[in-house]
Amino acid sequence: MTTTNQLWVLITGASSGFGAEFARQYAEQVHSLVLVARRLDRLQALAEILRRQYRIEVAFCMPPALVIVW
Repeated sequence: MTTTNQLWVLITGASSGFGAEFARQYAEQVHSLVLVARRLDRLQALAEILRRQYRIEVAFCMPPALVIVW
């Protein structure tokens, strides 16, 4: 993955709504992302789309485990 900006952005509630939209907007600016939400399936889908479309690094986790998946 190509990341020209070393800034990482943490977005909570990233599986839908404003959180997902913020993730898309920061991805367009080529920021690496850490996405947090309760719905693992939606997080995985969004992470994959953003990785492919914007060629950025995306990590995600979901409470309560808070296990980070790279």
